[in-house]
Amino acid sequence: MDLPYEAVVNGISVTIFVIVGWIIGIAFIAKSRSSQAKLLFYYGLGLIFGVSNWLGTFLDFIFVIFTNENIGIMLAILGYATMPIGVIFVMYVFAELILPQKKYLILSLYLILGIIFEILLLINPTYSINITYPSVSGSDLIELSVKLGTPLFFLSLIFQMSILIFLGFGFLIKSFLSKGLLRKKFLLLSIGWFIFVVCAMIDNLIDPGVFIILVRIGLISNGYFSYMGLREEPIKTENSKATKEVEIEKSLFRLYKNRAGVTEEEIIYHREKKICLICKSPAIKYTYICPKCEALYCQNCAQTLESIENACWVCLTPIDENKPTKPYIERKQKLKVGFEDKKKLKE
Repeated sequence: MDLPYEAVVNGISVTIFVIVGWIIGIAFIAKSRSSQAKLLFYYGLGLIFGVSNWLGTFLDFIFVIFTNENIGIMLAILGYATMPIGVIFVMYVFAELILPQKKYLILSLYLILGIIFEILLLINPTYSINITYPSVSGSDLIELSVKLGTPLFFLSLIFQMSILIFLGFGFLIKSFLSKGLLRKKFLLLSIGWFIFVVCAMIDNLIDPGVFIILVRIGLISNGYFSYMGLREEPIKTENSKATKEVEIEKSLFRLYKNRAGVTEEEIIYHREKKICLICKSPAIKYTYICPKCEALYCQNCAQTLESIENACWVCLTPIDENKPTKPYIERKQKLKVGFEDKKKLKE
């Protein structure tokens, strides 16, 4: 293998980016299974398919290393086929978090656009994709880009702008409207997607030369910001340290998990400290108090919970009595009984 310096930098950086992206995506999927957070599963799939958009360059680099030959046309465009799939998954996550009432409309729209994208790509790939092979096979990496002005170019632009507007600005606006931990986590997700879209545009539209490594570092940083925004964090009480057995999760996706892990001790702690049961932010102002068990919710979490389940985590009392409830079936019955007994003792 006798590749130019820039091609080596390009190949190594894209290899690290793709592999790290896959690892982070698989880690999110594994975490979703252990924490029963279904949106984390879809987020992981979106990340895996998203970084696979660079699969053509990655495979070409591997082929040149081991065979001294460049890959064929179909393998070169393989990465572009994964773009709409990744967008569909991350847009589903966005819809569930920000616009749950319109999630099926949003999902249907991007599903249709994704199908059109795949059909146009497979029918005549060379019409939409620029594929420049080196004069001598294996002497350099192939150059891939979407042809300007083609339908595939405009669809790619729609996908990238959608991520920038909905995930970048959408999560940013949501962070301004939230408080406490939720504000921080939405802000981290917003920063990660802003960096990802900007770096992806630079990578696809211009030739940064050896500075491509900085672009790829920027792309990889999305995984870091996503992890920091989605990870669960234990909190410490005044009397004891948080342990794995009594860990109180503060995950952004806590609303979409099975709440069987909520304990009576945790509810009492939140009531005494006057903090929201879900996001742990101060719930002194704009507070919703369950009329039956007196569990505390901040206004933001109460509204979100109302749109998803419309039921108190503790006693399943409807938040809005005029709407049907959709509570999770698996609950710790003793939690409900414990609170009812305690209430009787107070009376």
